[in-house]
Amino acid sequence: MLTEEERKSVAEYIDDSVEPLRGIMKRWEDALNLKGRVPYIEYPIVCAKCGVLWPEFFRVPDTEWERYIQIDMRDQVICRSCFDNIRRLIDSHE
Repeated sequence: MLTEEERKSVAEYIDDSVEPLRGIMKRWEDALNLKGRVPYIEYPIVCAKCGVLWPEFFRVPDTEWERYIQIDMRDQVICRSCFDNIRRLIDSHE
């Protein structure tokens, strides 16, 4: 539990290298170490077609997505370049 002074310090974020924030930070670190930490692992976003990492997101209407992306891939990330290639390929066969 935080005291009123500690709550005010946290709200104002006064220097955490001096009391009372230093004590709060120490208690928080002790609690984390006692409970155990879960490591942070960054999982990249990958285009499901070409494998490019961290593709820029884009939006198309649902009807367009459903027309060009096969059913089992509609919940995947597809980069704009791959989407445009898929659209050109499908449209070229109509």
